Amino acid sequence: MTTIEGMKANALKANAQLQINLRMASGFNGILWETVLTGKLEGIKSISTSPDNKYCEMRSKCVNCICHECYSKQSMNYKKSFLAHLRQNKELLTSRILSDDELPTITDYFYRLESHGDTANETQAINYCNICRKNPGTRFALWSKNPWIYKKVFAEYGKPENMIFVLSSCFYNIVANAKMFPFVDVVFTVYTADYAIANNVEINCGTAKCIHCLKCYTANESDGIIYISEILKQESKRYYKSVGIAFDGKRK
Repeated sequence: MTTIEGMKANALKANAQLQINLRMASGFNGILWETVLTGKLEGIKSISTSPDNKYCEMRSKCVNCICHECYSKQSMNYKKSFLAHLRQNKELLTSRILSDDELPTITDYFYRLESHGDTANETQAINYCNICRKNPGTRFALWSKNPWIYKKVFAEYGKPENMIFVLSSCFYNIVANAKMFPFVDVVFTVYTADYAIANNVEINCGTAKCIHCLKCYTANESDGIIYISEILKQESKRYYKSVGIAFDGKRK
């Protein structure tokens, strides 16, 4: 289990990272585009790809899938230059194994892999593993709805010790089954407000910035899989009002 000392140490690291990253802008790290995230993700940097790989496109056509209302895909309609950078990342990461010199050097304590797209093939998975191994002092949290790709890669190359694997549930209100994937550290599920209220779902994501929470980035300091539950972004204000919590996370 996570110790009090460990929690305090992580909090100090997170605060230092936040202060530094608030003064930075997105740009290239090596040959890959690195994003300084905003909003709930403020203080976290990320390497991601565009939300137009075959898996994202397939799921976006499924009405019941969370990808049907993909915020990243919608935002790309007015962020053309940003989309171009993400597409460049996708091309580089999926087409060949990058050399060590081409991989980014990362000094952050906590870092995210994939904040817009998803892993498209084994080559991309290997590149992400190599980024983790090149930067052993950083804790990486990788989000994916495609765990079968990593199952094969981890079987051959092993899972990096500093990688947290976050299995993202494909459907609203349905927790993804991680039984076939023993390397999963976190299962992340989005709920609609009505379902969460009717079923008394414990929502443990959304009332604090990621850099202040760090559940997804310190998951392997605990025993077993951590289940993270978030309210659909468009319904957050209505949900928190109905359960008596102000939208800034403070109870009324």
